[in-house]
Amino acid sequence: PSEFTGDIYTDGYVFEAQYPSLASAGWGCVALHQDRQEIVSFCSGPLLDPLQCINAAELVAVVNVLRFAIPPVRIFTASAFVADGFLVRGPEATCACVSAHAHLWKEFWRLVDDWGGGIEISKIKGHATQVDVQIGRGASARHRYGSAKADEAAKSAASFAR
Repeated sequence: PSEFTGDIYTDGYVFEAQYPSLASAGWGCVALHQDRQEIVSFCSGPLLDPLQCINAAELVAVVNVLRFAIPPVRIFTASAFVADGFLVRGPEATCACVSAHAHLWKEFWRLVDDWGGGIEISKIKGHATQVDVQIGRGASARHRYGSAKADEAAKSAASFAR
């Protein structure tokens, strides 16, 4: 994607998450214009993983930002799994054989190493409302817009996997 840089919002989505044998997941990434709430680029796709779950979809969204974006980037995610993996747990814990989605984390950390810097990942409030924005409950209007657009992309991609 052209202009895939700057502020990028990511999301994952799973249809039928309560029924693992029926579940279908997708991921989405949306880059916003630096001065306006306007999408300048996006990418999305179905989750190509045997385990169709939200954490895998959220992580694959960020992995794809690292594959296709141009540094520097600020990645915004509503996923505590992704944010904590990057900011708190680190490569040793996330890539351990007993760790959930270790194979995806290994790809994530390989790409982080390849970048050599220029990556920020921040946890934001997912599915923020206008009230959340007005009272400052972990959401800005920009975050609300970017997160909603990434959610739309992820839902659309998950529907193709059904």
